[in-house]
Amino acid sequence: MGGVSPTADWRARWAGRAERIAADRYRLAVTAGLLGLAAMAEALARTAVAAQATPATGTQNSGAEFVALGLLYCVLAMATTLPLAFLRPALGAIVLSAACLLSLGVFHFLTVAGAAAELVAVYRFGRGGTRGGSDAAGVPHGDGEQYAALALTVPFLVLALATGAAVGTAAWVLTVVLAALVPAAVWAGVARRSRAEARLHTAATQVIAGTLVEHTARGERARIARELHDVVAHHISMIAVQAETARLTTPGMPDAGAQRLSEIGDTARAGLTEMRRLLGVLREDA
Repeated sequence: MGGVSPTADWRARWAGRAERIAADRYRLAVTAGLLGLAAMAEALARTAVAAQATPATGTQNSGAEFVALGLLYCVLAMATTLPLAFLRPALGAIVLSAACLLSLGVFHFLTVAGAAAELVAVYRFGRGGTRGGSDAAGVPHGDGEQYAALALTVPFLVLALATGAAVGTAAWVLTVVLAALVPAAVWAGVARRSRAEARLHTAATQVIAGTLVEHTARGERARIARELHDVVAHHISMIAVQAETARLTTPGMPDAGAQRLSEIGDTARAGLTEMRRLLGVLREDA
């Protein structure tokens, strides 16, 4: 039985971890898909608005330009959302940040869904990811990832300061919003990771404390068993021996006195038998 329980616990732990990873991937894929659809819809809507706002020239080149613009917006919309579902937290955050910076800095375009995907990516990066390593106590590593996630906030701040005087569009507004919210998302992920570590440390401390209390109790029971065997059992044995010796060696002892001494010896031997049984129980438990 001692070898079955650890194996069962190991299998249950890994089965639960696999279920959580599968559930995380499913939720992340659904989130990325919904954000991608929203980004595509916003890209097409912006293209339509740009086409309506531009005076019609009736040329074929003008239509081709708007088709190319729509395709560009759609590509940027997918590049700033879909990597969230297919890449690990660190790589996904880096790719999405690069895509958002390229889209904002070069094309002055970013969808609201793309900004939301960027916040989700840096939040996961700050949290330390779902596939990171762990130490012997089960606490995930990720301090380097936290600093790297915080480093991703710098380019948005630089871009917001650099383009503030030249660009007064919605793209600059989103740049400022990301420069403000990306650090908040990173710290939210870090805070969640810290809470998870605190719960793990608390659980480990409770287990260690319980183990120490159990070992202390077993040691105390072993000490009591040794004292009962070495001291009390010896004195009870002496009582039985002395009672029997007095009954057999005292000349002229009345029958009533001999009976009393015999009863004292029998009682001492019965007590010694019960004590030995109790010592066996204490030693087995200890």
